[in-house]
Amino acid sequence: MPKPDRLSPRDGSDYVASVSSLVQHYCTCENCLGMPSATIAGRNALEELKYIVAEIERDIAHVDITLVTSLLGVYDAAHRIARGRKAPQEFVDRHCERVYQAWLKGDKRITDTEIFQIIGRLMMRNPASVPDNRSRWYFDKMLDWCRQIREFGRFECTSRAEARMRAAIFVNTDLMAADRDMLKRRCAAHYQPVAIS
Repeated sequence: MPKPDRLSPRDGSDYVASVSSLVQHYCTCENCLGMPSATIAGRNALEELKYIVAEIERDIAHVDITLVTSLLGVYDAAHRIARGRKAPQEFVDRHCERVYQAWLKGDKRITDTEIFQIIGRLMMRNPASVPDNRSRWYFDKMLDWCRQIREFGRFECTSRAEARMRAAIFVNTDLMAADRDMLKRRCAAHYQPVAIS
């Protein structure tokens, strides 16, 4: 049974950080290979993650739209541990679509970086399923980011936090540019400790 003062998904970034920390703790202390938890602490963490997965599924529709994509990231990690499989794609897609629609309607709190990431994941999974206007926007944005890194070595007109998030996405995206390796190295060097995987 949850404690009365526990965080809820509606508590925003504190909740996301808390779940992320619990996932990291579990993966550090336990095996993460689908084997039963070896310790009491691991079993308690696993029970907590099971509760959290159900809680997110119940409450995500009421979470501030700006936190949905980061919440989905921790949800997927928690789901893999708690239920032994990746998060249901239909659930993730439905809530990513809510974020996209809010951005399309002009919600300035949602960044282009976030939309690039949402569309990019769809493109990796099934490019043919992405509508032309979205894939065109995605490739135009990629070309613009390549231009910025090529010319300035950094991203223009964005906060430091968003620039770092953009850099992490950029260096791990399959760039359609002849000088992609140089661009990734240049971007990673400017936004250290962003790593190219």
